[in-house]
Amino acid sequence: MTETTETRPPPRAQDFPPSGPNSLASLLQRLAGWLLDVLVTIVPATAVLVPFIDLQEVVDTGELPTYATAIPLLVWLVYEVVLLTWLGRTLGCWVLGIRVARYADGQKPTFEQASLRSLLPASIAAIPIPIINAGWIVVYMGALYNPLRRGFHDFAGGTVVIRTR
Repeated sequence: MTETTETRPPPRAQDFPPSGPNSLASLLQRLAGWLLDVLVTIVPATAVLVPFIDLQEVVDTGELPTYATAIPLLVWLVYEVVLLTWLGRTLGCWVLGIRVARYADGQKPTFEQASLRSLLPASIAAIPIPIINAGWIVVYMGALYNPLRRGFHDFAGGTVVIRTR
């Protein structure tokens, strides 16, 4: 006896409602949610580190100590992975009425998916070469050219961002 499993084709943009719950999140909603998450994580983590940074050395060398960029990035990474796995959204997503969903079935991302989705931009941002460091922008801006508004990080994690209201 052989088992048959039904395979559904991946969703297309026209499979989502044009507005309201479960419609695709706008790029503006996604950007605003990301900015809120940066304010909640990276800004406070950086502010805590400022007293430990020798500003004269930064002025002389033009470089921040490695920990001054690594710790805020790590705080953001843990925040995003934990909240996406646990709730399917971050604080920024919640405020904007959007959530991150598995592309295949619309459920919350798994830990692995949330990790891959978050590690792609974080790993690029961690490269200490200024031109490459700005490469994380490309990861997010991939959503501009995709009908499902999926950035490269969404492809890496197998996710899509949809509205909750």
